[in-house]
Amino acid sequence: MKSLTLICLALCLIVTPAFAAWHVANQTTVAWDAVTQDVDGNTITDGAVTYNIYLTNAKTDPDKTNPVKIAEGITDTQYTITLNTRGFYVPGVTAVLTMDVDGETITNESEMIYLDWTPDNPKGILYLPNLKSPTGLGIQ
Repeated sequence: MKSLTLICLALCLIVTPAFAAWHVANQTTVAWDAVTQDVDGNTITDGAVTYNIYLTNAKTDPDKTNPVKIAEGITDTQYTITLNTRGFYVPGVTAVLTMDVDGETITNESEMIYLDWTPDNPKGILYLPNLKSPTGLGIQ
């Protein structure tokens, strides 16, 4: 009995991380910390910071070379993503500084940070539509 318990425990440790790595949902709110400084550590005092939200398909674009912008000019530090196509997706966010310089609007977009940037986060969002219910149930 003890060896059976150890086998079950070992299987749980092996199998669980593979399934726990993806957040399964059709709608997910992602959140991030506000950007208040530039890369040199200077506090941003001029202009406005907004955020652009991107999605990349983890299966067809595993290197994240072709992210798709799904929202721009977001002023909040969270965004709700709604998926309607089956797949594995990794959301990303950039900060955008917009300033008026001598009557001209100048923007500067940061590098992208993706949800999977740390092992503490899931790899991304997995969307699987609900299945149809079985039919033809009867006694044989």
